Amino acid sequence: MRVIDGDTIVVREHGRNVHLRVANVDAPELSEPGGQDAKRFVIRLCQRKKIQYDRRAIDRYHRTVATVRCGRTDLATALKQAGHIKPKRR
Repeated sequence: MRVIDGDTIVVREHGRNVHLRVANVDAPELSEPGGQDAKRFVIRLCQRKKIQYDRRAIDRYHRTVATVRCGRTDLATALKQAGHIKPKRR
């Protein structure tokens, strides 16, 4: 597993890299305030744990949009609870 940013990770499956975009959250980009913190949070939460996901769709960047679990923890819920998501725009 490799963490790209707070809401995108790469997993190896059947000899191929699968880019996963965590559904239902929007974490800050690495260049935005909180972006590096969100990435570090995902690294700490998911390292050495089994990554499971339920594919939902493919986005415009060819990432698999999915519900992602690190061990037993839902990644979207954990990011929200820890405050690592962008505020909603009006």
